[in-house]
Amino acid sequence: MILEQASRKNVPRQFSLPKPEDDAVGSLRGTVPRGSEMVGLSLANLQIQHVDKLAIARQREPSSVVDLRKLREEESETDEPITEHAFSIARDLLRYIPLGMFETIPEPLLAPDGSGGIRIEWLRNNRNVRVVIPSNTERQTIIYHRGVGEPNVKSFSHAGVVQTLRAILFAE
Repeated sequence: MILEQASRKNVPRQFSLPKPEDDAVGSLRGTVPRGSEMVGLSLANLQIQHVDKLAIARQREPSSVVDLRKLREEESETDEPITEHAFSIARDLLRYIPLGMFETIPEPLLAPDGSGGIRIEWLRNNRNVRVVIPSNTERQTIIYHRGVGEPNVKSFSHAGVVQTLRAILFAE
């Protein structure tokens, strides 16, 4: 009796107490509306049935990716539109850069290079970091920076861009 009262305190009202013949998995039962009646189901069955009903929140694209899409659309009617290669590298980079890890990262400036590639540039005071993305794989994507030490060119990687942004734009 005392055990049953203690158990009742720990079990929400909509669930019945387990019976000795119930197994451990799915022994608590809840009621859910089905049509005009309430039907009792085990927690395990409730979980299985409602897996497909989980609401998945769409992730909002960064504003820089939205701007990149607009730039691509504007450039689509030019002699040298932005290529799929350049667009996908730029989009993936802009999605990769975790804006939350920087205190106040400036919005990147996006510009076509006139031959189907893209330039992405971050400016702060007299410092800048630029990623030059060519129109195809024949030329290498690079990271260029100036403002701290000598101007420099580096090989491209997502992590390399983040490290360069930290080192150049946020250097003390």
